[in-house]
Amino acid sequence: MKALAEFLHQYSYTCYTASYSGHGLAIDDFVNYTSIDWLQDSHKAYQFLRQQGYEPIAVIGVSLGAILSLELSKKFPVSACISMSAPLEWKVNDLFKHLEQYNNYLNQFLNNKTTLNSLDWAKKSMNQLQTLQQLIQTTIKDTASVIAPIFLLYEELDDALYQSSAHTIYDHVNFTKKRLRIIP
Repeated sequence: MKALAEFLHQYSYTCYTASYSGHGLAIDDFVNYTSIDWLQDSHKAYQFLRQQGYEPIAVIGVSLGAILSLELSKKFPVSACISMSAPLEWKVNDLFKHLEQYNNYLNQFLNNKTTLNSLDWAKKSMNQLQTLQQLIQTTIKDTASVIAPIFLLYEELDDALYQSSAHTIYDHVNFTKKRLRIIP
């Protein structure tokens, strides 16, 4: 998102990227946060921009950020929603695999070798993964409530669930200004 923000800034857009609670922390700390925290973080970011006098406000997100952007588009007056590779129908096991990938990614920077294959990790992350799964399902089911123009994107090489999600969201958004693009 940083690269996208820098690109948009070159064209005179003010960009603000929300920092989601726990993101960037070691996995032991990260699993103490849930999608409830991240949703609150996105609301605070939106309110911050409003308080600073920025309008109109467009929201953009990838994966988890795409879900949070859709949620903001249902609750706040935004000028546009850009949703990239939003997840759909993710099961807790799928989410656990993403958590494992996140841990491996973080280990590159934190010089930490925590593995997530144990039953202990599954138990510790269960609350986080279940609330995330619930947010994803609720958001996707209620996309008809999006009250902004929407632009949906996914890459040809994305997981099939991302592709299915983009089409499902597109089909269920009632807002007349909507577009779906597949990136080669």
